[in-house]
Amino acid sequence: MKPDKKFILALNRPLGIIKMPFAPVAKKLGWDEEKLLKAIKAYKNLGVIRRLGLILAHREIGLRSNVLVAWNVAKKDIMFAAYIFCKTEEVSHCYQRKTYVSWPYNIYTMIHGRNRRDCLRIVKALSGTSKIKDYRELFTLKELKKRKADIWLLTR
Repeated sequence: MKPDKKFILALNRPLGIIKMPFAPVAKKLGWDEEKLLKAIKAYKNLGVIRRLGLILAHREIGLRSNVLVAWNVAKKDIMFAAYIFCKTEEVSHCYQRKTYVSWPYNIYTMIHGRNRRDCLRIVKALSGTSKIKDYRELFTLKELKKRKADIWLLTR
């Protein structure tokens, strides 16, 4: 099954908050919803689609503060720390990255809270649970751009 660009691009658009969110996507493709759902399942089984996700407009639901935390985690503790961070509701992203001599931080988490104090409480709790004491908090000052990654390159 070769990936269908029209199908992939149609799925890459926002879904409505409605009872049957895939129905308009199917209609746009000239399909019924059952055919669309079967195609999603087939592409998932092939590994073309890994997951379907959403982007939450966190400010709209009262989460007005966020902080990117850079953690200096010993190599032997990375999976343990990642487990703790990933199971925490307020953590929306958790990444491992390369370190540098002047920047030894290798795990990054994005934490959302109602306010700065809320975020700091969560960071402190994560530090205590993970036993990681070396970290840097980088609070967002201003949101300059927010949108999902677009796969427009497929159309070229």
